[in-house]
Amino acid sequence: MEDGVAMRPARLVESEIRHALSLVDLTEQLAVMNPDATLRTEREIRTDRWHERYSRTRAPARGRTPDAEMTLANGKRVAIELDLTPKRTKDYERILRSYKQERYDLDWWYVVPGTVARVATMVADNRSNDFVEVRPWKPTYVTTLH
Repeated sequence: MEDGVAMRPARLVESEIRHALSLVDLTEQLAVMNPDATLRTEREIRTDRWHERYSRTRAPARGRTPDAEMTLANGKRVAIELDLTPKRTKDYERILRSYKQERYDLDWWYVVPGTVARVATMVADNRSNDFVEVRPWKPTYVTTLH
């Protein structure tokens, strides 16, 4: 741990670089669009949850840790999920069930444009469209990593 930051430096996982860069782009855009909101990353959330479990102020997590979370100016907590690869419907449903077990007011679920309709239908079929918004996401950078 360095300079008063309560977590170790992140490990470089090559298979996750595209997702990590896209998530930076997404959260930067959301921060500009919501200047009065506060933003936490998945690593910050996990670290806080670990400390809460260690101090016994939180029960073990049953739900899902989002890629990021925002607390809006009105106090609503928003889970931010970014899926860049299409999944099987049952995998999307498993993710959705795990969010239902968490304590978020909203879930902004970003998926590649070609899967928006499918995921939105699955969300509606699971009667979760009152708190889950399915949104299209296309990374703004060109990946040249090999």
